[in-house]
Amino acid sequence: MESRKRKKRECARPHRLFSPPTSFAGGVAGVSVDLILFPLDTIKTRLQSPQGFNKAGGFRGIYAGVPSTAVGSFPNAAMFFLTYEYVKYLLHTDSASHVKPMKHMLAASAGEVIPFSLVQFPLWESLK
Repeated sequence: MESRKRKKRECARPHRLFSPPTSFAGGVAGVSVDLILFPLDTIKTRLQSPQGFNKAGGFRGIYAGVPSTAVGSFPNAAMFFLTYEYVKYLLHTDSASHVKPMKHMLAASAGEVIPFSLVQFPLWESLK
């Protein structure tokens, strides 16, 4: 009985659109991914180069360009996580367990599309 009341209170609690811990965690996650995968992507590209790995630069400068990428990924990843959490909140239902993965898929899709459509794409177009 107590568990049911607590669940009702949690559902009735208003959701904060802007959550500093969520956005900070998302931003740090985005920067971490870029710091780890950017050099691997650079090496992969150089391995695929028709001129060969060493002539394409080898291991020199594999972190070149990381700072600008990391600066751009922090707000994008933060917006993804904010959108993801908010859409999950909006879709909150006490539905069957086989429907819950759909809620997460819809929230993740919105998390990718909404920040890209509203922020990243218009910014790219204005910079062209």
